[in-house]
Amino acid sequence: MTETKQTEVITETVTEVVSTEVVVTEVTEVAEVVEVVKGSSSSITSKPAFPTPQQDPSADDFLQRLGKKNVDKEAHKAVVDSYYAGWDQDRNDITDTTAAVDHRRETAQRLTNHFYDMVTDFYEYGWGQSFHFAKMWKNLPFDHAVARHEDYLALKLGLKRGQKVMDVGCGVGGPMREIASFSGATIVGINNNDYQVERVGVLAKRTGLAKLTSAVKEDFTAMSFEDNSFDAAYSIEACVHAPRLEM
Repeated sequence: MTETKQTEVITETVTEVVSTEVVVTEVTEVAEVVEVVKGSSSSITSKPAFPTPQQDPSADDFLQRLGKKNVDKEAHKAVVDSYYAGWDQDRNDITDTTAAVDHRRETAQRLTNHFYDMVTDFYEYGWGQSFHFAKMWKNLPFDHAVARHEDYLALKLGLKRGQKVMDVGCGVGGPMREIASFSGATIVGINNNDYQVERVGVLAKRTGLAKLTSAVKEDFTAMSFEDNSFDAAYSIEACVHAPRLEM
């Protein structure tokens, strides 16, 4: 059984999943906090091989990264077609039958992977490296509001140097780099998208934070970490991708 402890946070709602002793809290500034995880001993099950476009996470320029995807047009088209196939099926039959819901859950990982294969570079170009929302204040620049949101989360969790922290669904690592810089904690992000995991490594080196931040390919619904692996964990607008909300 996963060991947890309560961390003081400002909350709107708290849901406790007793069967796994995982406490998930929604912070007022639209952040989900998974309260101090002491690891999970569940093993990762084998995943299907999703079609993946050619991508270059090390390319500096936005257009260079987009251009790489078009080197193999067939692979890129396979990803796009596979993503839209899920929506096409829903358009043809939107009924929430047991079979339809089960099918959506079975294909959720593929749909999510293909979505981020397509949009990650656009997100970085137009949104930044932190794929989440934040409370805005008058005359406060957008990037400052995002950083303030992340620093607030680190502060309320009491993160500090020497701690090992998990970022559940880390994207390309914008939040973890800000939180590591703010708190000094070492942060390991988990992500089920290969391109974003590679991108985290590239950006960590470029920002001089490779010793404090890293990412591994993991499914947060079936983590392979040993018990007592982490001092704390957080998730910022990522758990929405779980096939089941109770996960």
